[in-house]
Amino acid sequence: YVWKTAEGASNLKFTLTGHADDVTCVAVSHDGGMGISGSRDHTACVWDTAAGEVLCSLAGHTDAIYSVAMSTDGSFALTGSEDETGRIWDTASGNEKRTFAGKEGAVESLVGMAAMSGDGEVVVTVPSDTFFEELDVQEREDALKHGIVSVWRN
Repeated sequence: YVWKTAEGASNLKFTLTGHADDVTCVAVSHDGGMGISGSRDHTACVWDTAAGEVLCSLAGHTDAIYSVAMSTDGSFALTGSEDETGRIWDTASGNEKRTFAGKEGAVESLVGMAAMSGDGEVVVTVPSDTFFEELDVQEREDALKHGIVSVWRN
């Protein structure tokens, strides 16, 4: 669903259709003009939130997607899946730009635990070994690695 909220009122604007299974996660671009949804059907959809239409479908994961993010300008999207990969996509073309595979299955925890900087240059993932990794997108190098005491997921 896409809701319009103004002056304390909430009005249903659209009911979006495009996935073959449950939607598990959503994100909206900084300006609100685009959205992205991830699903158990192994795909993500990029949406025009003004028209309620699918701009492109992102296919390539082999398991459910549980984490999505968008760059500030909406030109790139990040998806994280139970297939233990994170993927960066060009939202204009729907083409995959880069895949991140975890060390010894570490990207499995991209399930609900991935973020991207506004410029799309830095991706942060939280591997299952309770460490998070900051990845330089251009170089595909580990920029930082830090321990985490606890991580909460709703």
